[in-house]
Amino acid sequence: MRILYLLIAFLIQSEVNASVSLLSQYELDGNHYESVEYHPSGEQLVFTLSADVTFLLNTKTGDIDSLNFSHQVSQLAEDGENLYAIVDEKVVKIGAKNKVSEVASGYELSFLGDKLLVNDHYLMAGPYYKEKGKTSLKMKELPAPFSIRKDNSLGEKTAATVAYKQGMFFDSSELQLWDLPSGKPIAKKEFSGRIFAPHFVDEKNALLLVNNIDSLFLWNFKEDEILDKQSDYKGHRLYQIKNTLLEVTSDKVSEILVSDQKITRGFECPLDDENVYVNSVYANEDLLVLEVFQSNTSYARIFKVIEGQCEQVAILDEPTEIRVNPIRNEVVALFTHPDSYEKSLLKVFAVH
Repeated sequence: MRILYLLIAFLIQSEVNASVSLLSQYELDGNHYESVEYHPSGEQLVFTLSADVTFLLNTKTGDIDSLNFSHQVSQLAEDGENLYAIVDEKVVKIGAKNKVSEVASGYELSFLGDKLLVNDHYLMAGPYYKEKGKTSLKMKELPAPFSIRKDNSLGEKTAATVAYKQGMFFDSSELQLWDLPSGKPIAKKEFSGRIFAPHFVDEKNALLLVNNIDSLFLWNFKEDEILDKQSDYKGHRLYQIKNTLLEVTSDKVSEILVSDQKITRGFECPLDDENVYVNSVYANEDLLVLEVFQSNTSYARIFKVIEGQCEQVAILDEPTEIRVNPIRNEVVALFTHPDSYEKSLLKVFAVH
């Protein structure tokens, strides 16, 4: 299997501010890449071909290593600590030094919030369960009403389930909190209308952010107290990326903050377009990348957050996949090759 790779450095002019630019560091021109993901350490970019080889690119040095598996790698995913792959219905962990170890049997990796699930049956355990010597938490250890639905959420030691109730005159949602180690219910509250996936903003202090069609609530589920409510909220989607919570509307992306038991907003990134649908959001501490659909076309908008101000860096047309380096201002994008639909073009960009 042959990969032609070019080390090319060229400047792409910033769409907004000449002081912020996008620099192409690497281009890998080769066969059809199946998936791409950064290792959580940020030191390596891992990508697979439509065969049994996974490549690891060190984006600092340009060095490429390869891992050979007995079967095709069908999926890559990372949970903020480790990188996982599906190989012949086995879940393997790829360590920072390219050490591969089998951790579970499975055929599909998915996410519930920021928790990595395998086959919708169990999740790769967080810090609490690793302290207890568990590598994963089986779903049968979760409370019986818990199901893998987008409206349910998982913290480290707490699960939140949403039950939607349709009434004759008005609808409501019942939000129930469960202690994961014991499986026992610990709190319950009813909200008017349909509520969407709640977000654990401070699980240690029992703070949960709850959004329904027109309001945003900060609920202390231990004391059963609504600490703050914003009624001007318009039922937009919330994304939680590591410790950052983002509200996505049709015309902007806003950072949601919780401080002194109050809901506030941080930076805002205006979209300035009509009929925009944000499909995916990727971010690190300084970068925000939106995968956007508009008028049957797709593109990625790259923003840099500087001292609380959001500046657009560039627009990338029709990437098939895009990811953000978790520790450096760096973005990787996959594109269909201009010469053949059976080939791909992988580009790594540095944001300056």
